Amino acid sequence: MALTALGLRVERAGRVRTMVEELVLEARAREPFPGAGVDSSMVHIRLDQLGHNARVLVTDFRMPLQAKHTHRLPSRRLASLGFVDSLSIASHGRDGNIAICTISLDDDHGSTLDGVDVLPDDVERVSAQQSGELVLREMVAGDVDGLIRCVYRCYGYSYPDDVMYKPSVLRRMLRTGMMKSVVAIGNAGEVVGHCSLTFAHPSDLVPEAGRLVVDPRYRGHQLAARLGKARNNVAVTLGLPGLWSECVTNHVASQRNLLALGGVETGLLIGAGPSDVVMSGLANINDGRRALMPFYIPTASGESRVNHIPPEHVTTCELLATRLGIQRDWSVACRPLDGTTALSVDVNLVSGVAFIRLTQIGADLVEVVGAELDALIAYELGAVHLDVPLADETAGAAIVALERHGFCWATWIPNEHPGTDVLRLQRVGEHLSDTSHVLCARSEGDQLRDWVVSEWHRVRRGLVD
Repeated sequence: MALTALGLRVERAGRVRTMVEELVLEARAREPFPGAGVDSSMVHIRLDQLGHNARVLVTDFRMPLQAKHTHRLPSRRLASLGFVDSLSIASHGRDGNIAICTISLDDDHGSTLDGVDVLPDDVERVSAQQSGELVLREMVAGDVDGLIRCVYRCYGYSYPDDVMYKPSVLRRMLRTGMMKSVVAIGNAGEVVGHCSLTFAHPSDLVPEAGRLVVDPRYRGHQLAARLGKARNNVAVTLGLPGLWSECVTNHVASQRNLLALGGVETGLLIGAGPSDVVMSGLANINDGRRALMPFYIPTASGESRVNHIPPEHVTTCELLATRLGIQRDWSVACRPLDGTTALSVDVNLVSGVAFIRLTQIGADLVEVVGAELDALIAYELGAVHLDVPLADETAGAAIVALERHGFCWATWIPNEHPGTDVLRLQRVGEHLSDTSHVLCARSEGDQLRDWVVSEWHRVRRGLVD
């Protein structure tokens, strides 16, 4: 099977095959659609790769599938049992009914971690001179094993992004340009620091500035700031309009680093961090799932554009745009929802967060998103994030409509997709989420944190009133 050639284990590839066979059976069970203009007896299967994921697309041109029926399909049950990492099934108009299976590619770090131990909280720190002798440069494929060892020394196996333990996936992302990294190298060639630019989709213009890892022995010498500055220089060289990043909130060091680089707080991701992530040498209060604070760092002056939002968001949006020095016009004259909705879904089982990306907003938005949320129940997620393209004249109406499913403000990401900013909404899960120990590096962060939490409570109250 083609999936094994991409690195998937034979056993897991067999489970994916079972899923695809079920999707084909479901497609053939639907009634023919005489007006499709194509042979409706055919079911098309396509395999592609997106970053560290493989995707199998099963397309048919039979009667359009209604969103309210998709969560009852047997394939949804297989997805909830882990046969694939996520499953999206929807009608795409003239493009047919499309089922998209997403599978995180397996990897085996084998002997990479032989002889590597998690460093204790009281590990001896290096001198300022030793830290100053580090070489900072762009990461190459030969650094991958060293990076994995660095991650393990800092986090053990608790790092929330399992890609950081997968050598072949990391090499593939470096090779394809989906990740561009900067590493700190010691005299013995050891990787002791890392940060990256990661693109979730090839068309994205604003990557995530994250995956910051600093060996505990080298903390206290501004290495994180030096890595961040080098990473920003890479972004400027690439001509990117900006970067976004998520900072932990159990300490403010990473937030201060981003503020020093010109970053601005743009929201709060409630319950987006697993409660079991343990950082060597740092405070690890465990009062439920943790909040992350997103930042945006402008790296180039972008063009002005009009964003469509609800009236109640104008004050916050204007304030954030002023802090970022970004010119935006905010329109509350939003067009009503019409047409059909198109979206994609990705689930990160390690972090417990799902991502819904709207590519087309339609009159059936609430119904389609509701069907996807039904399908995600079995994953018991900490949060579901949903990106709304603000250039769409129906965006304001969509944001208000999605409150019916418990979605509220998470963060604003300027220039995220070609021609549009994105408002990322969040639907916090049923797990205990800690908002009482969210530390912010400055008063502006405190104010934004309090506003986002109040929005979360407002939307939740609306669901029960």
